[in-house]
Amino acid sequence: MKTKPILAVLLGSLALPVLLWAQARPVIAGSVRIKEGNSGQPVLVQLHSQFGGVVARVTASSSGRFEFFNVPPGQYDLVVDMVGFKPYRLRIEYSMGPIEGLLIDLVPDTGGSESSPGPVVPVRVLQAPAKAREEYDRGLDSLSRKKLDESAAHFQKAIETYPDFDEAYLQLGLIHLQKNEGAQAQSAFESATRIHPQSDRGFMLLGRAYRLQKKLEEAAAALEQSIKLKEDSWFAQLELGEALLELGRLEEAFPHVERAHALNAREPSIHQLYYNTLIRRDRHREALTELDEFIRLFPTHGLAARARQQREALSKFLEGQGKP
Repeated sequence: MKTKPILAVLLGSLALPVLLWAQARPVIAGSVRIKEGNSGQPVLVQLHSQFGGVVARVTASSSGRFEFFNVPPGQYDLVVDMVGFKPYRLRIEYSMGPIEGLLIDLVPDTGGSESSPGPVVPVRVLQAPAKAREEYDRGLDSLSRKKLDESAAHFQKAIETYPDFDEAYLQLGLIHLQKNEGAQAQSAFESATRIHPQSDRGFMLLGRAYRLQKKLEEAAAALEQSIKLKEDSWFAQLELGEALLELGRLEEAFPHVERAHALNAREPSIHQLYYNTLIRRDRHREALTELDEFIRLFPTHGLAARARQQREALSKFLEGQGKP
């Protein structure tokens, strides 16, 4: 594919900027803070299946940031066990929407005991009959071992046992999303939102299923409903902004992209979309400021060098237009 001059990428076709910084998003991310007593040793952050076993592990960066990619939806324990500090363990539930902004505070071990946070289980799961919950838990176990078909069969049995098990429908729909089965995912999420119409997550995932099938109007409607239920979901705001951009509704998309940026400035992909949207609206000075913010926040990011190049080109363009 031919590469266009940098200014053409910045200021030319509306479709080009959206592709400028495309990159996989972390699905679970956060930062580690060491209050005192840091020995300089690297901090290993582990993700454990709730049924045992390490799913993934990463070493936090010098700034303390950690990121996990390509993690199947399910329940996990986030674990840090470092010599000289109290063990840290946090139960998290990851669905299709990324979990960002997790903050791990490591406290020096002075010999005392302190209990770790207990497991977090959705209230609506606890409301299901015991047999349905058993199948649901088996489904999560299979999912943590990346056995998608086996996991789907357990969630289906949970639904057969308890037809109003909306959380099982959500998990089943997530499996279909992983398999790029948009129609099946849509059906599962429609069932979940019919059973529990106050589920912001259900409508958010329904929007994803619609987008997978290029049903953009339906996707926008579902994501708008998700935001009505939970306005401060940065992921839903980002998804709606992207859907509206795909529909060519730039002015309607911008407030949602801007809101996602305000809600979560630690997610690089938000900066990508925000910058591209500013360029498409000819707000070049603000786009320059956004590049400065990206470089400041992510100086060692894989795209930081490209961002610096973009900044130089955009700065020269503004000078040429008499807008230094």
